[in-house]
Amino acid sequence: MNNSDNILIIQRRSGIGDMCAFLPFIRKISEYKKNYHITILTSKKSQSDQLLKHDPYLKNIIFYENYKSLYSLISLIRKKKFKEVYIFHYSLRFYLICLIAGIKKIFIYVLLKKKKKNIIEEAKNFTLKSLNIESFQNNFSCNIYTKKTSLVSHDKIVIGIGGSGNNKKWPIEYFKLLIEKIHSKKENIFLIAGGPVEKFEAKYLKDAFLDFKIFSLCDLNISDAIENINGAKLYVGNDTGFMHICGSLGIKSFGLFGDTPTNYVDYNDLIFPIIPKDFKTVGHDSLAMKEISVDHVLGKIEEFI
Repeated sequence: MNNSDNILIIQRRSGIGDMCAFLPFIRKISEYKKNYHITILTSKKSQSDQLLKHDPYLKNIIFYENYKSLYSLISLIRKKKFKEVYIFHYSLRFYLICLIAGIKKIFIYVLLKKKKKNIIEEAKNFTLKSLNIESFQNNFSCNIYTKKTSLVSHDKIVIGIGGSGNNKKWPIEYFKLLIEKIHSKKENIFLIAGGPVEKFEAKYLKDAFLDFKIFSLCDLNISDAIENINGAKLYVGNDTGFMHICGSLGIKSFGLFGDTPTNYVDYNDLIFPIIPKDFKTVGHDSLAMKEISVDHVLGKIEEFI
């Protein structure tokens, strides 16, 4: 195997959830191109170096923010002598970068996006078309590799309080009441999942239940948080990166959707959207997180507690 056996995959969406959502399709390409070295070009915010830290197949990660100019990025791509590139996005910019860098086979959705579509369905169809196959023969799923074997813990529940904006966050008082109701049914270990900005809310929950087993993951990096989450029996919380991580770890995950489309989780059968009880659907600007009642959520997860 030499430099001409290299393949570049570009996934430019920036979130952790975005990388988890596209990871099944990236894995399909790596499965069908198993004799090639795969390199992923993505954003630092995707935390791909930590998500894929123990991945035996997808080890080469490039962050485009590390290259201060188009010339430096083009030079890197040209030096790597990639044989093929798969661009998971509508991107004239990255198409031209790869073209100038001398890549002969460039697979891309189309150069200009014409209308709003389901990004998961788009990625699936793009992968099938690029690989010139009609359907995927084996189970279409996503998994994140970890340092240790995943043994299901029957007392560990992940509570996802983070989110990319307040409009995507369930009120912290609702989480407090949910934890109380879950505890009244069965004593569990609660792992509060969020980022540094949520550490005070995590402390609020810990202080509210001093006798409960509650641990905050808010000060951990993603790799360490994954090792703590691994093996949990349940996730319940906001539509955020930790929801996608849990689903990708094989954990039954219930995401609270009040301001984002639910079709974003179509890639993973273990992620179950919960929307307000009287709503048929939700989307951007629904502003309905407060409309999701604690009892409605409890009813959805009760049999799995």
